[in-house]
Amino acid sequence: MRRFLCKPADCGYALGVSTGVITDYDPADGLGWIRTDEGQDVRFSLTACGYTRPEVGLRVRILGLTEGFGGNPKATLIEPLEAQSEA
Repeated sequence: MRRFLCKPADCGYALGVSTGVITDYDPADGLGWIRTDEGQDVRFSLTACGYTRPEVGLRVRILGLTEGFGGNPKATLIEPLEAQSEA
């Protein structure tokens, strides 16, 4: 069972799982943004990525949300929806 520090509906989500695309990522800070399919921007940090290397344009599934800075939603766990190419 997933735990949310803010209720998914309060974070702008009807469900606890959402999908979107990474639109911005700064490797120096380890912070980035995901634009959900519903059009909402969600902040994430490198720790939410697990073993995934975040890249702009990567489609991801948001598995966990919490309330971030300024009350904006922040992803606590994301996973890629498509296989990343080997570098």
